[in-house]
Amino acid sequence: MSKLNLSSTINVPKKGKAAASTQRGHKSISSDAQLRTKSLTVKFTPDEYKALRLFAMDKDKSHQDVIHTAVMKLIK
Repeated sequence: MSKLNLSSTINVPKKGKAAASTQRGHKSISSDAQLRTKSLTVKFTPDEYKALRLFAMDKDKSHQDVIHTAVMKLIK
């Protein structure tokens, strides 16, 4: 059985370097900043997800930017 090699298809950052996000509207984040952030999973129905995707695309933003902005407006 041969081993699957994905190194040519997946861009994996070198150790010690921060990976730059490729999503629209995102800037490179330093490794120190990445260590101070937390991730969150949000579940949507298919219709909700489609509405979010279309809204984000219309605003030229990523899904994450749209959700982050909305949450920050609610809690501040």
